[in-house]
Amino acid sequence: MSGSVVTYTVTTSNPGPSAANGTVIRDTPGAGLDCIDPAPTAACTASGGASCPGATVPVASLTGTTGVVIPTFPVGGQIVLTLQCRVTASGFTP
Repeated sequence: MSGSVVTYTVTTSNPGPSAANGTVIRDTPGAGLDCIDPAPTAACTASGGASCPGATVPVASLTGTTGVVIPTFPVGGQIVLTLQCRVTASGFTP
């Protein structure tokens, strides 16, 4: 429903065969989502030895050309970025 807030999650894993330190994650949410409003930051959690650049990252970086640089991303590591997006679309598309 237009105006409602949804959770948008980007999950990135490194299956190997090598570490991918310095990987840049970028993602553009689909049409009809505004992910700068209601919050300008996304939560970042890491596991498997990976590390986030911070506990939160700017949504503008994630969805823009800059991307989010992952400093440490070993084989088996995982990064999860979670943000809130406002639905701006209306109507029904099958």
